[in-house]
Amino acid sequence: MKRFWLTLLLAAVLPLLAVMPASAAPTQAITVSVESIAVASADGTSLTVRLTVSCPANYTVLEAFLYVVQGGQQSNFVGIPLSCRPHGRQYTLTVPALGGLTWSAGEASLSGYILLERKSTTLSASPAASLQIVFP
Repeated sequence: MKRFWLTLLLAAVLPLLAVMPASAAPTQAITVSVESIAVASADGTSLTVRLTVSCPANYTVLEAFLYVVQGGQQSNFVGIPLSCRPHGRQYTLTVPALGGLTWSAGEASLSGYILLERKSTTLSASPAASLQIVFP
């Protein structure tokens, strides 16, 4: 008799599960948008870079950084003070040139890495973008 009721219950519930919308689950992704213009300081010792990052709430940020490369010279890593928000948050970061070097007007590239964790689940992203360095 128990088997009959269990079968009847499953027959009633399974069709309901099949019609549930797939969009009910929240998106579990990191998105990064980088502004293509980076503004150098007047003396060329630093760059101002703007980016927008969105990521699911309630994740712990394990790593979040970026760096810029121009003419074969790589900057140090610059931390992104990331706070996950599904709708995104804009960050304005200063990227110093390596000691004794200066940034030049022209092309450069930005790369980075973001690693998040929540309940043994990790999410990561490796943003990359072309930059145009300009002076004020």
